[in-house]
Amino acid sequence: MANKNKVLHGWIHNKFISETECAMVLAEKFPEHCWSKAKLNKYTNGKVPGVFEVNDLSIVLEKSVADVISVFLPK
Repeated sequence: MANKNKVLHGWIHNKFISETECAMVLAEKFPEHCWSKAKLNKYTNGKVPGVFEVNDLSIVLEKSVADVISVFLPK
């Protein structure tokens, strides 16, 4: 089982009631990137997102791109 990205998970839950709500906002704002709860789960469970996904997350979570990237870098 993958490790939960606790920082990303925390950011999502500080701004949204649930990851589902966050995924719905991402899908509404960025329909061209086909956001879904399953896609968001990949990133909250440790998969490294691509450039477009990092940008989308930074906008929706109101974090800098550098902050979003930093949560996926090895410690």
